[in-house]
Amino acid sequence: MNNELHSKIEKIEAVFPHEILALQVHDEGDDFCVIEVNGVWMFRFPRNPSARTALECERQFLPRFERLSSISIPKCVYAGEGYVGYRKVEGVLLTRPLMDTLNGSIRRRVAQQLGEFLSALHSFPVEEAEELGLTRGWGGWRKRAYERLQQEVVPGLSTKARESVEMFFNRYFSLEWKAVVIHGDFHPPDHVFYDPELEELAGVIDFGDLTLEDAATDFKSIFEEFGEGYLREVMGYYSGSADEGIVDRVKLRIEADPLFGAAYAIEYGFDGRLRRHLTEIEMAFGTEVRQWGR
Repeated sequence: MNNELHSKIEKIEAVFPHEILALQVHDEGDDFCVIEVNGVWMFRFPRNPSARTALECERQFLPRFERLSSISIPKCVYAGEGYVGYRKVEGVLLTRPLMDTLNGSIRRRVAQQLGEFLSALHSFPVEEAEELGLTRGWGGWRKRAYERLQQEVVPGLSTKARESVEMFFNRYFSLEWKAVVIHGDFHPPDHVFYDPELEELAGVIDFGDLTLEDAATDFKSIFEEFGEGYLREVMGYYSGSADEGIVDRVKLRIEADPLFGAAYAIEYGFDGRLRRHLTEIEMAFGTEVRQWGR
């Protein structure tokens, strides 16, 4: 056991009143390390300063949102300097293979729950959210990412890709939308749980990317995982601020994924991920595929 992990366990022991019988470390996330205790409790530890700030926003926001949410969300029970612990959400992750096994009535029930959950989240008062520490657009990250792309990515693209990317960004930044509270990483296969016994959603986790942004961002993964038809079914139960252009913005944000993914990879030094995104950019915006390196 390394010193860093040992330190985290000591922090858990300082607040956890029960005997620790089993530990499982979930160490795959970019921003958080999660330690599962006794198969029941999940303790989240931030990996970097921005994640520590995000965790504090979660601690402030989730108790206020809990009374509005139609689906279970994490409830902080244990907390210490820079970490929280909450009861594990029971169920299975909402993946495409799972969705394909559900009959029509259950799929509609899930669509209704997704629509109602996002309606409640996106309707949370913006001023109150700002008082709780939420920023607009992840504190201006998307603008900084665009500047990084222009400086470090675009010059290395093929001529065709450079031209296409420039036209794309002109279209992307001309979008008009209303800022609402969003989950920010509403990816069902990672963060939405389904209860097979009750045949309905069991909970939503990981609010580390909470921000004020376009509602289309939270619908993006529903489109990617389950298709446009199911997205429109979910939106049939959505009572939030949905304008006529929201589905088009969802598609545009999907198209932007490798661009902003490249900027994120540069920021955090993920070289392999950067090379993958650069190849994706050439495939999507250019006419040739290059081998990229740093």
